[in-house]
Amino acid sequence: MSQQQRGAVVIEPDDALSPGKKFLFGIGINSYNHLPTLRNAVNDLDDVVAVLLDKYDFDQSRLTLLKNEQATRKNIINKLHGFTNSQVLGPDDSLLIYFSGHGLLDENKDGYWVPVEGESDDIDSFIPNERVQTCIKNMKCRHVLLISDSCFSGSLLSREIRPNKSLADRLESKPSRWIFTSGGRDEAVQDGRGTNSPFAEAILSELRHNNKPKLRADTLADAVREITWTNARQTSQAEKLPGAGDMGGEFVFYL
Repeated sequence: MSQQQRGAVVIEPDDALSPGKKFLFGIGINSYNHLPTLRNAVNDLDDVVAVLLDKYDFDQSRLTLLKNEQATRKNIINKLHGFTNSQVLGPDDSLLIYFSGHGLLDENKDGYWVPVEGESDDIDSFIPNERVQTCIKNMKCRHVLLISDSCFSGSLLSREIRPNKSLADRLESKPSRWIFTSGGRDEAVQDGRGTNSPFAEAILSELRHNNKPKLRADTLADAVREITWTNARQTSQAEKLPGAGDMGGEFVFYL
């Protein structure tokens, strides 16, 4: 059976550093109104959320999820914009954004998220990468890590040199804006034959088997990149978001 494709970021904090609170905004869409149904997008989101709540420093009270019919263009944009409010995310807080669903690349090489009501012949029904990036740039918290599992998710990225790993002990104290994608700019990615996409399966394996008290986003990304290439020949990528206030820091998952 052929596989369907999804197309149409540990540091020891300084003594004076408040670790802040971890927030998670998750979007998962299987049942599209006008595009092919996906098998694993919602399950990927649910499984990632479950391991983060069970094993890491995330709390149910700071969880926002939009699934299937809830994941409209309006709801997604309003939620993203809401996180730019300094009364929602404080300066010491961190936000993980996880998108699992269809992505699209137009003839101009501009990338988009496809919300539940997105129509292939209506470009205005999509969410431009630029809109997502602008919201991230306007967030006042310390760290934002966007994980995007969709076709052409690499179009969110602009190639940058990653920070030197020898600076690990200082990374968590500095602001960061990172994007972690399941594939490259022009790459369609797999939805998976089982219960998870190859990208989500790799993330889940690393999160579940990790026993380090502090897991850095780039350590996670390095392992996931190798696994997804080996098993699915997908080129997952993790890079800084240019012009968004990244100061060489990094998102950290604490057990």
